[in-house]
Amino acid sequence: MVSINKSEYRDKECLVLETDRVAVTVLPYGGRIVSMLDKSINKEFLMQQEGNKYNTGEYGSDYVEAGPAGFDDMFPTISKTFYPEYPWEGVILPDHGEVWSLPWEYNIENDAIKMSVNGVRLPYMLEKKIGFSGEKEIRIDYTATNKSGFDMKFIWAAHPMLIAEEEMEFELPPECNRAVSVLDGSNRTGKYGNVFNWKDLASQKINMFRDAGMQNVEKYYFLDRIRYGFIKIKYPSTGSMLSIGFPEGKVPCIGILIDEGSWKKDKMFMIPEPCTAPMDRVDMADLYGRSSVITGNSSYSWYLSLTASHSEL
Repeated sequence: MVSINKSEYRDKECLVLETDRVAVTVLPYGGRIVSMLDKSINKEFLMQQEGNKYNTGEYGSDYVEAGPAGFDDMFPTISKTFYPEYPWEGVILPDHGEVWSLPWEYNIENDAIKMSVNGVRLPYMLEKKIGFSGEKEIRIDYTATNKSGFDMKFIWAAHPMLIAEEEMEFELPPECNRAVSVLDGSNRTGKYGNVFNWKDLASQKINMFRDAGMQNVEKYYFLDRIRYGFIKIKYPSTGSMLSIGFPEGKVPCIGILIDEGSWKKDKMFMIPEPCTAPMDRVDMADLYGRSSVITGNSSYSWYLSLTASHSEL
């Protein structure tokens, strides 16, 4: 049985969507999922902001300074950048996109939350429906609509900031191998633009968290098109697993960010990023031949699922 209730998260209006097993808390401002809780073992998967007041950030503000946490949608870019082509050439797209710092409209319909937001600097509407497809599985259905007659290049990326722990492992589709670094903070993955073989490093446990004392951060995208849309994260302390599913035809790329105490000395987190295009910017995605496009006066639809499981349940 699914229930949806209005409530308050810190000092902000929120919606709580839950089954007997999992509870999800959503802020209409930013459309952010601020909590995903496995009620059976009281396990919170998502990073939380500190303090009693919740900072949602303002439009165009710096994402990190606003206090990143929870699960945001990155759209229509990740890095702050200029749109590269006519008719929006030179338009500045804000840091981590627009939609995380905008109010979303919402309504409750058939045991799901339907949300929508309109673009500011590009003429689009992004819609999503958050519901359950089982007591342990959250499903988010997305549609992005281009309201102009011109083709619109974009990036959508899931941005769940997952609490990490020592020896937490993640599993990726078997075709994930050739990867490119987009950060300079790690001696394992190299500087920005370095291409490396992930499977060679996987044998050295690049897919397992060490400890916060490493003060290491790395982010990379896989260059080969995936054939299976999944990421699995395994938590040794509880025997839990979080499985992320997505349609590889519409969401053909995966980015991985891991932070072992670099941002905050006592904290580790992981951001698995299923995405429509890599490299954080539409112009850079073009250089790698991996851009995603909504043609004029049309829509682009996809989904994401999150399933909480446990070895003892």
